[in-house]
Amino acid sequence: MRHRRQPGALLVRPAPLVALTLVVVNDHLLKAVWPGLVTGKLSDLAGAFLLPVLILAVGEMLASRRRQRLASTRTTTAVCLAECAGLGLVKIWPAASRGYGTIVGLARYPLLHRVSRVQVATDPTDLVALVSVALAWCYVCGSGRRPGSRAAGTRSITAPFARSNGRHR
Repeated sequence: MRHRRQPGALLVRPAPLVALTLVVVNDHLLKAVWPGLVTGKLSDLAGAFLLPVLILAVGEMLASRRRQRLASTRTTTAVCLAECAGLGLVKIWPAASRGYGTIVGLARYPLLHRVSRVQVATDPTDLVALVSVALAWCYVCGSGRRPGSRAAGTRSITAPFARSNGRHR
């Protein structure tokens, strides 16, 4: 049975808070202390999880002001696919990397009071972060269920190919 999630509640649960903490600590501390492959990919993985959750949570807050429904599976899928396409372009195509760096530089203006272009490296190995986008999709789509409950007709995760008659096994 689905219950109504409060608008923006996606952000104040452990997974996105851990992802946000990981991005901040990694970018401002760990990369300086231990530069390398792990710290290089850590922010990509955490950020790729956090971005669709953030977009959907903000969208839900804006929609609730207009008394519209919360994000659907279709909306979540569209946001995640858009992030996959954007991440793919930025990590593979140098012009997209420069454009993204300019946009992020402009977005930082309210904090820094100056426009500064951010250097973004094209690195196809960063596409490993697409796994985090899939995890974000699962997180958002599964967050509308009550803990410990399953919708009727769903299958157990331990037996994904077993036929289900809607009863728990």
